[in-house]
Amino acid sequence: MKKNAISFAVILFLLPLSLHCQVLLGPWLPSVSEKGFTVNWETDVPCIVRLDVIESGKSDTLSFYSTLYGRSLTGTAHSVTADGLNPGTSYSYRVCSREVVDESRPYQLVYKDTESESEWYDVVTLDRGAGCCRFSMVNDIHGDKELFSTLFSDAPEMDFVLLNGDMVSYMTSIRTVKDQIVSPIADVLHSTPMFYVRGNHEGRGQEFFRFEEVSPSPDGKAWYAFRQGPVAFVVVDCGEDKPDSHPAYCGNAHFDSYRAEEVAWIASVTKEKWFRSAPVKICVSHIPMFVEEDSWYTQKQLHDMFLPVLNRAGIDLMLSGHFHSHSFTPAGHSGNDFPVLVNDSDERLDFYCDGKTMDIRIYDRDGNLAHTFVFKNGKLFQHQ
Repeated sequence: MKKNAISFAVILFLLPLSLHCQVLLGPWLPSVSEKGFTVNWETDVPCIVRLDVIESGKSDTLSFYSTLYGRSLTGTAHSVTADGLNPGTSYSYRVCSREVVDESRPYQLVYKDTESESEWYDVVTLDRGAGCCRFSMVNDIHGDKELFSTLFSDAPEMDFVLLNGDMVSYMTSIRTVKDQIVSPIADVLHSTPMFYVRGNHEGRGQEFFRFEEVSPSPDGKAWYAFRQGPVAFVVVDCGEDKPDSHPAYCGNAHFDSYRAEEVAWIASVTKEKWFRSAPVKICVSHIPMFVEEDSWYTQKQLHDMFLPVLNRAGIDLMLSGHFHSHSFTPAGHSGNDFPVLVNDSDERLDFYCDGKTMDIRIYDRDGNLAHTFVFKNGKLFQHQ
C-alpha cells in the first residue's frame, strides 16, 4: 500500500513535466496582405509563443512574437503577425507555444523547458500583380456550424475566404464566436486567410468590442480595403439595421455618426492609385444598397449616403447578404450604377476574375450549382 502511494506521488510529480500545452483552436489566418499575414490560435494554458516562417525555396527561419512595449505577451489567446514579407510569395509557418509556470516575480520568470510545435502550414501573401483573383463567400450562417462545414466540404482552391456578415447571431462570448467561425472549416483556415465583414448581428452582444480578435485590421477599424490581382475591394461595416433610437438598443447605439465617419473614409480610399488602377472594383456590404418600398432604415441610409460615393468610385459589383435569400438587382434599379448580388444564407458563392471576366458560380448545401453569373468587361454576359 505504501509502495503504491509513493509510486502515485511520483507520477503526479512527473506528469506536469511531461505534458505539453495543447492547441485548442487553430491555428488560423484572420488576415493577409501583400507584406505579411497574421496567425491566431488558442492554447489550453497560458503560454509564451512564437511564429516561425520560412519562405518557399529558402532555408532561413524568420521568427515573430506577440509583443507589447517590447515584451512578449502571455495568455491563452494568441495573435502574431509576420511582416516585412514579399507579395505573391508562398511561405510555410508553424506556431510554437511554451507554458507559463510563474510570472509573478520580475527577473525570475519561469516557463516550461519544452515547447509545443504545430505542424507546418502553407500560406501565400496577396499580390496586386497576380493574374487572377478567386475566393469563396458565405453569409448569414448565424452559428450553424454544420451548415458552415457542409458549404465548404467541396470548395475550390481559393486565395481567401470571405465571410459576409451575420456569421454569428450574437457577440455574447468571444470564445463561442471564435469556435463558430474557425472550427467548422479549421482545415481550410490553416492555409487560407479569411476576410470577415461585420453584419448587423456582429454588433450585438456584450463582447462586440472584441471583434478585432476575430478580424484584426491595421488601423483597428471594422471597415477596410485591399487588392488581390486585378480586383480591388472596399469592405464596409453597415452597423445595425434599425434607427439608433430603436428601443432594442437601449440608448447605446450611435451608428448614424459611425456611418458618417465611414463614408468619408470610403471617399478617400477609393481615390488611391492602387484602387483606381484595378480593372475590377467590388464593394462588399452585408446590407445591400438598393431600396424598395419596404426597405428598412439602414438600407435607405446606406443608399443615400454611401451609394453616390461608390458610384463615383466606379464600383463594378456589390456582394451582399442580410436577406437570407438569393437576388440579383441590375444597375440602374434605384440609383445604383452597379449590380447588387445578394447571396442566400445556405449557399456558397465562388468567384473568379482574370481582370476581363468575372465568373460567379453559386452552390447550394447539397453541392448543386444553383446560379451562374458571367460578366465581361463590366457587363452581364450570362445569367442562369
